Amino acid sequence: QMVDSLNGYGLVIRDDNFFWHTTDGGYTWQDITDTTFMKKYGYVKSGASIYFLNQDTGFIADLRYIYKTTNGGQTWDICYTPPVNTGNSNYLINEIHFYNEKYGWAVCTIPYGYGFGMKTTDGGMNWAICTSTDLPDMADVDCNDSLICGMVGNNSFNRRVELTEDNFESLSYIFGDDFNILTNTIAYQNDSSIWLAGVAGMIKNSTDRGATFVDYLPGNIPVDNTIIYKLRFLENIGYAYGEHNGNENRFLLKYIDTLNTSLSKPLLANHSLIVSPNPVIDKCNVSVKMQKSEMATIEILSINGLVLLRKEQIMYSGKNQFSLDLEHLKPGLCFLSIRNSSEILSAKFI
Repeated sequence: QMVDSLNGYGLVIRDDNFFWHTTDGGYTWQDITDTTFMKKYGYVKSGASIYFLNQDTGFIADLRYIYKTTNGGQTWDICYTPPVNTGNSNYLINEIHFYNEKYGWAVCTIPYGYGFGMKTTDGGMNWAICTSTDLPDMADVDCNDSLICGMVGNNSFNRRVELTEDNFESLSYIFGDDFNILTNTIAYQNDSSIWLAGVAGMIKNSTDRGATFVDYLPGNIPVDNTIIYKLRFLENIGYAYGEHNGNENRFLLKYIDTLNTSLSKPLLANHSLIVSPNPVIDKCNVSVKMQKSEMATIEILSINGLVLLRKEQIMYSGKNQFSLDLEHLKPGLCFLSIRNSSEILSAKFI
């Protein structure tokens, strides 16, 4: 998972060196596996789930255990995950998703084809079961905000879609075996548009928060023998990954909604401002997301508020990347500020 244009985290298939980090956009990777700590509570395998909110804060999960880091994987804390009363205390955490640094969800599998969902409201340190443990194998979770959320799953004989508008205190809609697809994945485009997909290879869309769904058949993709594994939306652009006839034909679909751009949900960390490397030696790389395109003022300030560098530069809506030559600065703590008519963003660096 890439968290910005430079930093990303990934899992590889190795016994003892499975967790890796890149700081240069994926060109090189460093092994940051903490096997001593993770093996103490239960071995984390290469198929574990990872989810990073930003460059520093992220999670990795496997059998029953969720680990959290707040310093980019240098150290980890074990989170509380609840036991289940099914005769088997182990369960597999399939997917983790967070709306912000406070609210998150996870979907889980219990042996023999069943599963359940969990939620956290304290940044992932404590988790609680928020659905029945008699559900089919739960495969995916997505949200629009801290309250509007959905989970989906299936096994060989059941299917389940659960939608909530109060963070699973109650369910707004439930769909089961009457669905004509086995649901693998769910994606919220905005607060009213929800997308589902799975087996067979059709996609379903609701524009009324889940009250009704209509079939959406992707062009040139046959439905028979087709599986869609994952759906995700970034504002008004959606992506679907799947395969046809096993591994013969894997595909990535792209969908652009030109009618509902004003309804799009905000991106997580929409105003992220990242300075790298940190500490800076002579030159730094800056990555920043802006809401709109216009001239911005870029300043470097000392810890005492003295302006050390100032320049004007056009910033475009979305992600911007540029470099700053800081060779003339004295060593110490500094602040980078970027501001336009409606935004003021800042980051500290050494």
